This record gives sequence, C-alpha cells and structure tokens, in this order.
Amino acid sequence: NSGHLASCSAPRRTCTCEAKGYLISALLALVAGGIELSVGFVASLALLSDAFHSIVADAGADVTAAYIANKASNLSHEDEEEIRARGNKVLATLMWLAVLWILYEWSNRYGTPYAVSPLGAFVAGSIATAIELFRLRLLRKAQLFSPNRTREAVIAHAESDLYHSLIAIAVSAGVWIGTFVGLDDTSTRFVDLILSFVLMIWMTRIGWKLWKGEH
Repeated sequence: NSGHLASCSAPRRTCTCEAKGYLISALLALVAGGIELSVGFVASLALLSDAFHSIVADAGADVTAAYIANKASNLSHEDEEEIRARGNKVLATLMWLAVLWILYEWSNRYGTPYAVSPLGAFVAGSIATAIELFRLRLLRKAQLFSPNRTREAVIAHAESDLYHSLIAIAVSAGVWIGTFVGLDDTSTRFVDLILSFVLMIWMTRIGWKLWKGEH
C-alpha cells in the first residue's frame, strides 16, 4: 500500500520513487498557482483566489503525501492516518487564513475602481489549468500503476482544484467576450467581485472538509 514501484530495485525502505513523484506534483501545483498569483494581483481578484487554492491545498497535500511515502516503511496504517489528519488540519488552517486575506482584499476593492483584465485572467488561468491537467494525468497514471490511499487523496485535491480553475477561466472568458458587446468596467469589476466571493465560500468549505478529514 506504500506505492513502491514493482520495477524499482531498491529496498522498500530506501525507495524514494513515490515521494519524488509527489514533490514533482507539488512543484507543478506551485507553478500553476504562481502564474495565477502573479497575474491575479493586477488582473483579477477571482484569479488570485484560485491561486491560493493551488498553492495551499494542492501543493500542501503533495508535500504531506511525500512525507508519508518517504516514511512508509516505518509507519503503521494508524500512523499514516494520524499524519494525514494532522496535515489536513494544517492545510485547513492555511486555507482559512488565505480566505481571510482575500476577504480583506475584497473589502478594500469593493466600491473602489480597480483594474480588471478578463483577457489576462483567461490566459493565465488557461495556462495554469493546462499545467493542472498534466499534473492530474501524471497522478492518475501512477495510481493505475501502483494504487494506494495516499495518492487517492492527492488526486481528490487535484480534481477539486481543477474544477475551481475551470469555473474561474470560464467566467473570465465570458466577461472578456462581454467586453466586445458593451460590458463596461464597472460590470467587469462586479463580476470579478462576485466570482471571488463565490470562490472564497468554496475554499472555506474545502477547509472545513479538510479539517474533518473528508477531502
């Protein structure tokens, strides 16, 4: 159940193939989140919300999984579940802190003219989503080859983030198209604020599920 590859010649206690896979997945999540974060600061609060989901939930879950995989030979099933539960609580706390920070940004921008670039948000979100799709494909292939409970949880995180991102880029695309038919800056900001608020609620819900060990 550790995910140790059958083709790996190293003893189980020293094999790091699965742990390295999780760290590669974490790196991809950080790259995707970093792209959204850099553009979101200047282009879209909604994209900024999505960035924190990738950086906190996905990359954090990968790092936790890598730690469990690296210690697999010395951990009982109960120990793995305890580490996973503690890791989830840490991720939930970080997620809620991110929500509070986004809410602070939301309150500052509400009623204040600020720049929104639907095209920039769509392009950055699309690139990040492509990276997330590639990451999810790698995880699913590894799960087919060597299934285990830890990777199953990581895949659940990746799928949740993908849905989160698809909503963000779909709305960004719709707003961008709307600018060609008369959607003004005020309406664009309104949509961005509404979407970011919805994503904050989603992140709060995910944090609660993480805290209860249901995500």
